[in-house]
Amino acid sequence: MRRLLIFCFVLASISLYAQEEKPGIQLHKNWLLGGNGQLYLEKVGDQTGRLIFVVEPQAGYFFSPSWMVGLRAPLSFRSNEYEIGVLPFVRYYFPVKGDIIPFLEANGGYKLRVIIGLDDEPNVNETSWVFGARGGGAFFLNDHASIDLFLFY
Repeated sequence: MRRLLIFCFVLASISLYAQEEKPGIQLHKNWLLGGNGQLYLEKVGDQTGRLIFVVEPQAGYFFSPSWMVGLRAPLSFRSNEYEIGVLPFVRYYFPVKGDIIPFLEANGGYKLRVIIGLDDEPNVNETSWVFGARGGGAFFLNDHASIDLFLFY
């Protein structure tokens, strides 16, 4: 944990000295609007699979050429349950030249999970704090549109 904090501190320190604008891609003072969606079949062991649908709209603001803060609202629907959450995040875009810009992101927030009772069972509400990290690359199609590819934990 201490190594991770030192790494993040060094990364943030270096980035303050490397705040160059990308040629042709002006991120500073721009908004990010978008999101992701997933549709998949979850099967655990010998159980029947259940269809899962996830929509995750997000918005963010570039307050410097490489730093962005934002908010994500994940919505997840399953056969007899749903989740809704609020996840603020901070993202760092590395100061590289070109149309592919790598980034790292840290996020955390709060989720509510509601399991709808079947027959005479009562509904169950669970809340939890969630934290995570993502890394990936933004493939810029033009000055104002990109497709992001990422891995997350």
